[in-house]
Amino acid sequence: MKQIIIFDGEYEYDLIIEDGNYLFYYSQGECWNSNTRGTLAYTVKNDGNGLTLESKKLDYSQSFLLYVALRLEHKEDNIEIGKLEKL
Repeated sequence: MKQIIIFDGEYEYDLIIEDGNYLFYYSQGECWNSNTRGTLAYTVKNDGNGLTLESKKLDYSQSFLLYVALRLEHKEDNIEIGKLEKL
């Protein structure tokens, strides 16, 4: 099933999840040049024992895609991040 990723109101990526693997493709949107549109942007593989990243060093767009994959991987978890208030 193909899903779309919208960032700051702009359709930027397509996401296909196959066998637990996250395949991110650049959208057909005009935010990408014509040679980039529809090509594979990043892959996060889940082997059932952990996640494998395409590269060790991530640029900012890759870190965003990893963030999306991790949110989907942990969608059942209730995680809150906030400041500790004094009692």
